[in-house]
Amino acid sequence: MAKTKELSKDTRNKIVDLHQAGKTESAIGKQLGVKKSTVGAIIRKWKTYKTTDNLPPSGAPRKISPRGVKMITRTVNKNPRTTRGDLVNDLQRAGTKVTKATISNTLRRQGLKSYSGRRVPLLKPVHIRARLKFAREHLDDPEEDWENVICFNKYLQLLSIKRHLSTTSNSQTPNSTMAKTKELSKDTRNKIVDLHQAGKTESAIGKQLGVKKSTVGAIIRKWKTYKTTDNLPRSGAPRKISPRGVKMITRTVNKNPRTTRGDLVNDLQRAGTKVTKATISNTLRRQGLKSCSARRVPLLKPVHVRARLKFAREHLDDPEEDWENFIWSDETKIELFGENSTSRVWRRKNAECIQRTPYLL
Repeated sequence: MAKTKELSKDTRNKIVDLHQAGKTESAIGKQLGVKKSTVGAIIRKWKTYKTTDNLPPSGAPRKISPRGVKMITRTVNKNPRTTRGDLVNDLQRAGTKVTKATISNTLRRQGLKSYSGRRVPLLKPVHIRARLKFAREHLDDPEEDWENVICFNKYLQLLSIKRHLSTTSNSQTPNSTMAKTKELSKDTRNKIVDLHQAGKTESAIGKQLGVKKSTVGAIIRKWKTYKTTDNLPRSGAPRKISPRGVKMITRTVNKNPRTTRGDLVNDLQRAGTKVTKATISNTLRRQGLKSCSARRVPLLKPVHVRARLKFAREHLDDPEEDWENFIWSDETKIELFGENSTSRVWRRKNAECIQRTPYLL
């Protein structure tokens, strides 16, 4: 049911007065034409808070008004490369001062998330045909003519090499983040504890053994807490399916997206691993594969569209008697993929347009 109209303050106060006069909730509801549950809620609220006024809602109010949300959403839809700083400035000019984090949270609630932009735009069929036409036209051109042409792919390659070199030089600076170091041996950890018990400081132990002071401190705190320097067991349950098993079921699903969870459970059981269907779903989801409803009609490639158009033009003037020997697939039930029911396929995000099935012309 839809939300009913809010009772006035006089009505709520009258409910409390009638309750104090000794009337029951049912009698009050019938007298004022209000539901018994509403009467009970108002009485309980009055007993708890000694008031019938509307209490302030929990949580902080939104920094950005609904109008501001529409404004920044419209801006982002028009230009997806708009930065958070630009949106902060737009709102500030409109009289609302917010941070970049607030912009991110607001747009995320609208279903908009920040991604890395594609370095190279996807080619449409018209671009592919244009490139092919250009290549055919200049196939026999002499090499001297090509010296004045900038090849875009080589230009991108030079840019990527330059960016890689700049990243490498920045990574060699003293303030850069270091990779994970090699784990200390058990003898070294025990020696750190022995030196600590001998009264040496963390700095002195680190200098003597060539270990960071923070590492020495972490080992000493671990020894004080657990009385051991051994590696403790990791938190959380181990994976039911081994990495090899994950690769096996992922390869099976990539070859045949219509493979069911039951088939994968049986495959793993034959390999010696017993799991449930839910474990299969969770494992494939971590690999970026999700179960979706399969398309009922396969997608047509440009070659199929041209073939159909050519067939229609060739038989445009055929007499009606000739068409009696044709079977029309849109009027006849033809089983292409097994059972005639809603089937599921495993696929990655935005992969629904990838051609996988055979086509009939």
